[in-house]
Amino acid sequence: MAFVVEDGTGLTTSNSYISTASFKSYWADRNVTFTESDSAIQAWLIRATEYSDTQYYYIGCKADIKQALEFPRVGFRDNKGVCYTSTDLPKYLLYGICELAYVLKSESSLTPNKINKCVTNKKIGPLSVTYANTGSISSPNEYGQAGIWFSYISKRIAPQVLPV
Repeated sequence: MAFVVEDGTGLTTSNSYISTASFKSYWADRNVTFTESDSAIQAWLIRATEYSDTQYYYIGCKADIKQALEFPRVGFRDNKGVCYTSTDLPKYLLYGICELAYVLKSESSLTPNKINKCVTNKKIGPLSVTYANTGSISSPNEYGQAGIWFSYISKRIAPQVLPV
């Protein structure tokens, strides 16, 4: 699969919101450099883009139904009320992708399995309920700065906890 960066026109073949050069520039501004190959970084960027498009809900709708990614969007505004044109890629989206891709440098997955804080026992007065292992729930900010950037432009899709 070729690495194709969305340019704001709604490409049908794009699989990343940000180029390798832009990713490196973002991190260079934060005094971080990379020795990994461009193809390794591109794989991180593709996976980070896939994660952002499946784990977050964005206001508005795709600019073109045939476009590959969730952006560009029509009727999009961020959580501060700033409106964007249908060709804009919000900077917080790009920053969030950079942060998620960096997580992939050291972790093999972005699967939300980081935090195990499910209630297993609840007691109210004389009543007590104990639940079976319910799995894990991810925190909206489980990926640190990425979660913060995405909070400016999206709503997190709530993880589903299914009964055992």
